[in-house]
Amino acid sequence: MKRWVWLLLVWLHLPVLAESFDPETHLKRVAVGVQAGLVRVMGEDGITVLYTRGLDDPSNALYSEESRQATFAALEIDQRSVEKVGLYLVKLYPKLTRHAEAAAVLGAILSSPSLSKWGRSQLEYFLVTVMNSDKQIEARRQALLALAVAPSLSDFTMDRVVGKFERIDNLWELFPIQQFFEYQAASLRPRKIYPKLRERLARVDSIYTPAILEALDRAR
Repeated sequence: MKRWVWLLLVWLHLPVLAESFDPETHLKRVAVGVQAGLVRVMGEDGITVLYTRGLDDPSNALYSEESRQATFAALEIDQRSVEKVGLYLVKLYPKLTRHAEAAAVLGAILSSPSLSKWGRSQLEYFLVTVMNSDKQIEARRQALLALAVAPSLSDFTMDRVVGKFERIDNLWELFPIQQFFEYQAASLRPRKIYPKLRERLARVDSIYTPAILEALDRAR
């Protein structure tokens, strides 16, 4: 599907936003890390820490229900409007300057079990697009990390992540790739596409390849 057609579909299905979350101001209060994604939400003064998920460490990347709710509360996102806010962020994304922070917030939203099947597919597809084509390397990296912490992903997304690993040799951009396969290994192993994807991964000449294969092989 062409990207403009997909964005039009998102626009047509986008509900009217009745939400206190304002991307222009709230994203300025978000701090992101290269291993944990969204790590901190600051107050309006830029000094007060409203919520922190801890150090920028892989052990803090995955969302628990408690950490997700606390993140949404600090960002003034009503639990009943999580999907609406996510689609609103997608709509405004081209106009935003803080793409990395927006991708990190979308990662928190994508981790929510309250999303509809349609909403989840739209946010997932958008993050794949950001991961592959955003002009900001920080945003591409955060989009990959946002997908890594998702509770479930489509075969399409799995294939696109492997494809990125095959064609990109920038280690800084690929920094979250090992985390992605560590978190998604158990989901990927039972799929019909797994043997072919593993073969492709094994052929990639990268310092990340051995750890990725190890994570896949020990997953159950």
